[in-house]
Amino acid sequence: MFRVKTVIVGLLLILFLDKAYAVTLTATVDKTEATLQDQILLTLSVEGTQRTESPKLPSTQAFDFISRGSSTRMQIVNGQVSSSVDYNYLLLPKKTGTFKIGPATVTHQGKTIASKAITLKIGSAKSQPQSQKDLFITTSISTTTPYVNEQIIYTFRLFRRVKIANASLENPSFEGFRVEPLGEERQYETVVNGKTYVVTQIKQVLFPTRAGRIEIGSAKLQCDVGVRTRRRRGFFDDSFFGFSQTKPQVLQAPSLELNVKPLPPEGRTPLFSNLVGTFNLETSVSKKQLEVGDTTTLAITIRGTGNIKDAQPPQFPSLPYFKVYDDQPTLTVDTSGDAYGGTLTIKKALVPLEDGTLRVPLLTFTYFNPESGKYELCKSSPLTLQVLPSRDKEKLHLVEALGTTTSKEEIKILGKDILPLKTSLSALRPYNINPWRWNYLFFFLFPSIQSFSFSGTN
Repeated sequence: MFRVKTVIVGLLLILFLDKAYAVTLTATVDKTEATLQDQILLTLSVEGTQRTESPKLPSTQAFDFISRGSSTRMQIVNGQVSSSVDYNYLLLPKKTGTFKIGPATVTHQGKTIASKAITLKIGSAKSQPQSQKDLFITTSISTTTPYVNEQIIYTFRLFRRVKIANASLENPSFEGFRVEPLGEERQYETVVNGKTYVVTQIKQVLFPTRAGRIEIGSAKLQCDVGVRTRRRRGFFDDSFFGFSQTKPQVLQAPSLELNVKPLPPEGRTPLFSNLVGTFNLETSVSKKQLEVGDTTTLAITIRGTGNIKDAQPPQFPSLPYFKVYDDQPTLTVDTSGDAYGGTLTIKKALVPLEDGTLRVPLLTFTYFNPESGKYELCKSSPLTLQVLPSRDKEKLHLVEALGTTTSKEEIKILGKDILPLKTSLSALRPYNINPWRWNYLFFFLFPSIQSFSFSGTN
């Protein structure tokens, strides 16, 4: 009964506390000076009530805000009751300089309450070397001066000498790039300045879609870091079952800047395939000796490293001595190595229409090689087929194309059906049955006569 009364009294105190005390908003930080690799804990305390909306944060381009939840407090000192709510945020610096944060505001009972502004000074991250820390992240790119559509390897690495949990990576937006994964997440050990770190590495491929200056924003990692306590270690504590306490931490890497170069106009031809990288072209047929009416499969293969998803079939010449049937192209992407690439395969069924030595001419296209800075020609070898006359006339098609330049396809008959076909309109004349003819009357009356004869016998 006593516990019930205590709960009721506590609820009444919360409900009527707003009328007894004025509501205030106070902003505090754990430090006023930091670097680009640090984070600042901002606490907005609403005093005098627990029934209010979350405070409205000040707008700024110098920091990113990450919410770390809220907590409530209620104290009774010398008969005086105080109630408050603390809203916690992590501030991640985005640039160096001195910045004024605030004021933050909160609305209570239609009244806007503001906090005081806070001045923060952010220094360069070089003032604290990464190798002196137990936990840090880095990002890097394979080149800072790529061409449009040239692949760039973006590498994220997490270095740690402490235990962490609940790690969550937030990649930059990669605006101005097409992004593709590259390989699996990798974990290994390395030594930096005499210290051994466990490294987690993630790679991605970026293809810039436009020329000019492009900035890759900061990558962020949120995690819970194990903290050793000073109290006496028990059986279930620290090294045996992990750390007894954790604290949230946000790591961020500095942004990266690129200067993307346009593809040069010199040497660019209509045969350019929009491929940037290194590629080759191969052609093959399933069989080189066949008869008229048989089928051989022509395989056109484009293989290489670069933006293989942009590959298109090369211009195919006219083959007047073949009937050509197209198949659906297949694309295979390879992301297992240190570069992005793959294979595009185009297949065509070729049916020779006459015998003799028939040729499939070479195919060509051009691509841009960023290593040489030039357009390069890619071509296949011509193919020769030996076509024999058909030994089995029934293997030939009933119709074949005669013209290749007219819009309507002319045909000629190569064979006829075994049975004769009626071609006059009289074959479609309706056939009427006269029910009064004597033979039909006999079949209609015969069952009645037979039934009458059997009944007379009985």
